[in-house]
Amino acid sequence: MAAAEGLAFLQRLTGCAETRIASVDVSIFMHSSHSLDLAEDERVYLSVRDLRRRDADQLIKLGKGCHIQGLDLDATLFLRAWACRAENPFDADPQDMRICGEIRVPVHRLVTHWNSMLYHTWLTLDSPGLHDSVASIGLMTAADDGAELDQRLVNGPRQLFQPKVLVSICRMDDVAASGKLVMAKDAPDDVRASQWGPLLLSQQHHAIMSSALHLHRSQSGSKTAGQQNEKQEQQIRALRQQLETQSADMAQFKGQVQDGGTSPSVREFRVDVGKGDPMESLEAELAAQAQELKMLREAVVRRAQAKAASGAFSEVEEMRDSNARREHQIHAMRGESNKVREEASKKVEAASDRIEAIRVEKQEALQECDKLQADTRKVAAQRDELARERNRLSEQKEALLKIVEDLHQACNIAGLPQENRPSITMNFGIS
Repeated sequence: MAAAEGLAFLQRLTGCAETRIASVDVSIFMHSSHSLDLAEDERVYLSVRDLRRRDADQLIKLGKGCHIQGLDLDATLFLRAWACRAENPFDADPQDMRICGEIRVPVHRLVTHWNSMLYHTWLTLDSPGLHDSVASIGLMTAADDGAELDQRLVNGPRQLFQPKVLVSICRMDDVAASGKLVMAKDAPDDVRASQWGPLLLSQQHHAIMSSALHLHRSQSGSKTAGQQNEKQEQQIRALRQQLETQSADMAQFKGQVQDGGTSPSVREFRVDVGKGDPMESLEAELAAQAQELKMLREAVVRRAQAKAASGAFSEVEEMRDSNARREHQIHAMRGESNKVREEASKKVEAASDRIEAIRVEKQEALQECDKLQADTRKVAAQRDELARERNRLSEQKEALLKIVEDLHQACNIAGLPQENRPSITMNFGIS
């Protein structure tokens, strides 16, 4: 069914009902990777094979490609990303290589939906073995691979932290003599029209991914600035609470001094009223309390003088000034983050406008292509009609020549003179 859809699409594309394609030669290139879980000294490689064959996987280095010949239209390419420390993966121990992700690419889907080519396109990868596990419980069939490929092409530039690879898949005829996939400026119009869709998809992928990365970076910067601001505000609140606590302690201490509290040192000056003269005992107690109050007042004055001398109050003022400067910096950082956010929004809008303009150009190019194909079919039909007319004239000519030959023979049999015959040959244009 998949091969029939691909064949029908090719027949519509070429305008010829006699199109027969049994297989196609395919080239695959790996250009880059993103968000793969790699160690510091690990390299990325891509393996490719046809699931319908038992051939060994072909390994591709970064920036290189491979070729598969005789690939059926209903075949499926199995791509897996590998991590390896060895510079040459062909000589590496298989135990030193590990799979980072995999994806299936149905060939018929490329032909019918993606113009038979992927050019510098991001593809998100599945976890190793996930596809087989889901298929084993009946939640996915082979027919779902096409829709899954479409979804991965949509999510490729949008899911920044999903493992992905940047690949190109095309026919071997599209590869230049240098072994690279290059879209030449002097290519024929039909080739440039067929490559327009993959080129536009690649441009959209890179524009969307660039905007997403810029937006993520802006949001991360704003979040870090907000955390710093919150930490500074907590420090300011702690300093204010400490100052309030110290002020309360000072007020409580002064209140105790002014109220004449019953501290242990005061109680030590009390005397037993039952002994001696009560009046003398009361006077002695009052004198002792007055002395204690005097000592406490002097202690408070000395403590205040000591704090003033040590610069405690000046330190508080410096801290207040420092907090004011920090608050000013916080406001400045908030204004800068808002400015960056506005610039990011403007760039996203500009990118959207560019994408929309390119989409309109693509639609116009497709309409022009359809018009040219219709004209081509019309000219072909006229050519076939002229060919049939030529064949009919040739048949009539042969019939007339046959009649002339029969008349010539009849004249010979009847013994007619030769002088009367040239007029017949001249009339029929026979030399």
